[in-house]
Amino acid sequence: MADLWRFQTREIADAQLAAEDEDAQLEAEKLVLANAEKLYTAAMSAHELLYEQEGSAETTLTAALKHVEELRSSMRDSRSRHSSLRRRRRRWRT
Repeated sequence: MADLWRFQTREIADAQLAAEDEDAQLEAEKLVLANAEKLYTAAMSAHELLYEQEGSAETTLTAALKHVEELRSSMRDSRSRHSSLRRRRRRWRT
């Protein structure tokens, strides 16, 4: 029995347990994990708003880009027509 106690005492000493600040370490780890969960939740919510929901930012920006491209095409056509009209007008005057 004495050998068992010596063995257990040696095992406990070799483990170098620091019981006095274990609670503080666990509390710090708990805060880190809670913060990580908040960060994950916020990131997933932002992703959902940007990409997943109906009316998401991606959908809205894609639609806006389509309208801008239509405007650009119309402006290009208008410039072409305007140039053509100016040439005809010059010819007509001369």
